[in-house]
Amino acid sequence: MSNVNDSDLKYLEILEELHKTWKPHAGQLHVGKQFYNNSEIMTIFLQNGRKWGKSEFVIYFLWRHAMMNPGSSCYYFAPLAKQAKEIVWAERRLQNFGPRSWISKIDNNEMRVTFTNCSFIKVDGSDSYEAYRGTQPSCAVYDEFKDFHPQFHEGMSPNLAVKKAPLLIIGTPPRVDARNFQQYIQMADECKARADSLFMCRPTSDNTVI
Repeated sequence: MSNVNDSDLKYLEILEELHKTWKPHAGQLHVGKQFYNNSEIMTIFLQNGRKWGKSEFVIYFLWRHAMMNPGSSCYYFAPLAKQAKEIVWAERRLQNFGPRSWISKIDNNEMRVTFTNCSFIKVDGSDSYEAYRGTQPSCAVYDEFKDFHPQFHEGMSPNLAVKKAPLLIIGTPPRVDARNFQQYIQMADECKARADSLFMCRPTSDNTVI
């Protein structure tokens, strides 16, 4: 351990504590490594099967980023604020995910968890798109992008660029007759084409514990 510096030790301590409560399965590890082992990748568009474990994975992604990067502004977005509340907040899946000692405040009205290192995770919906013009996220998750408000990413995209914030877009594919089908396909094609982005498909069979 003599060659491990203080920064590396802190990194390992955070991972050890997080993995005491939840460990990614092999498919989730494969996706995570695209972010954590490649500094060039800023966006991953992940099309996954149902029961793949996306909710746990995105919470892990947010907690890990918040703790590894003090002072970070981390955002979880679902299509609707009400939907976001049901997915990750109402049953305290986000709030209770990692060590309680890392948290300094939980604001139920704002659906915001603030950490002792001054990072926070904020939960909201794409229907609140006007409220996020001009913000400067450190990282963000778009959950079930197929149902997002069509103006949301248009307003958020320049905000993400300010801090080169990693963006995880995740969810099941839409029906071809869905209202936002073209938005989904356009974003997927963009992620396939850009050097700083990836489009990935992961099956439910990745999750061997269901």
